[in-house]
Amino acid sequence: MHTPEDALEALQSGIPIIAIGRQLIMEPEWSELILQGREEKIRTTLSMNDQQALNIPDPMWSLMMSIPGWFPIDTRV
Repeated sequence: MHTPEDALEALQSGIPIIAIGRQLIMEPEWSELILQGREEKIRTTLSMNDQQALNIPDPMWSLMMSIPGWFPIDTRV
């Protein structure tokens, strides 16, 4: 799942459970923002500056950055 629309589509198709772990790491308020109707505020990429803001420990950050494509990275920041 990447977006709220992906999750909704999966649930509507009959899939009984969805995984949003990666999205919750990138945007801890993912569910709350959806409930508030503020989907446009959901972070969908990480920048190299997000580690501290998201309080991600160095070992986890290194792992996340070492696997190409696991987390979408915004290289412009």
